[in-house]
Amino acid sequence: MKIGKYECAALIDSGNSWRSAISEAFAKRLGITEAKTIYPPPEVITAKKDVTVTVLGETPQPLKLTVRGMDKVYPFQPAIVRGLHTAINLSGPWLKTQGWDDLHSQGCMSIEGHCIPLVDHNAAEPSISGIFALKDLTIEARTGRNITALVPDIRAKQVSPGLGCFETRDKLHRIGVHTGPAVLTHIQQDGTARLPVINMTDRDVVIKAGTNLGTVTSSEEDLEYIAAMVHKDPGPTTRRKKKEEYIQNFVRQAKAKAGKVKKIKTT
Repeated sequence: MKIGKYECAALIDSGNSWRSAISEAFAKRLGITEAKTIYPPPEVITAKKDVTVTVLGETPQPLKLTVRGMDKVYPFQPAIVRGLHTAINLSGPWLKTQGWDDLHSQGCMSIEGHCIPLVDHNAAEPSISGIFALKDLTIEARTGRNITALVPDIRAKQVSPGLGCFETRDKLHRIGVHTGPAVLTHIQQDGTARLPVINMTDRDVVIKAGTNLGTVTSSEEDLEYIAAMVHKDPGPTTRRKKKEEYIQNFVRQAKAKAGKVKKIKTT
């Protein structure tokens, strides 16, 4: 699921007969600093014994919730809950209203005719963090490079290192620097990672140290878990094929561009 530019896993909680909710931490990440009071204040009972949560209110305005691979935007005005261990909790009534069906036999959620794969609810909750260029880097025209980047949240021990799904900011796209729709990278213990990008323009592009490159969703789980989040086939054959197709397309574009260059006679 994605709200704004932030993507994370959502808990499908059919046992929640109250309303959908987001955690206080995720609300802060979205830039929500105040909650709209709910009257009367609800009494929330959790399934776990002796576990209590505090309802701070609801989002001041409806949020825009989207599902990867789909264009439809779902209005979403959840409660904000302190002590919630998942970023997003989707309630049974909300799922029914939207027409979303949990197909247990197929391990997916049926949404608008799409089968969205589900992952084990015991899997570690992904953490969404900003990722920044660690040092200045010049990317030559029509050239691919690896950017050495830093995830400060890992150095601060707020999230764990390991596999992560990197997504670039629109700002990079506007200057001609691109990557895939979602790139898997390994985040080291010191918070550093290497991000493959390509400069699609005819000029050199300079990435300054400290530049916000986008977001990375990290998890302690394995490749299969994150691959399910980004709807990628983790099989080595598929990855190799996609890489070969990418290189072939890039070479074709480069040759086509070179063929358009006119030779200038000199005397």
